[in-house]
Amino acid sequence: MLAIGSTPVTTFPKENIDTGVLCLLAYYCTFHLTCPKCIATLLSILQTEVLQDAIHDRDATSSYRKALSEWKKFIGE
Repeated sequence: MLAIGSTPVTTFPKENIDTGVLCLLAYYCTFHLTCPKCIATLLSILQTEVLQDAIHDRDATSSYRKALSEWKKFIGE
């Protein structure tokens, strides 16, 4: 479920978690949503690694750079 304040905006069935993640990423990119830091970092990683969409250097926070470094170590790059 995606909610703004206490108002539900969209719900996703848990059987389609991949669709839910992509829709959440689309909302995040389209509407420039603010999210908790850990979620924003995860969405930034998905944006750059899954969608192959570059982010601006000023958006590359230290937590993003750390997460990306750990991800590249994990996949052996």
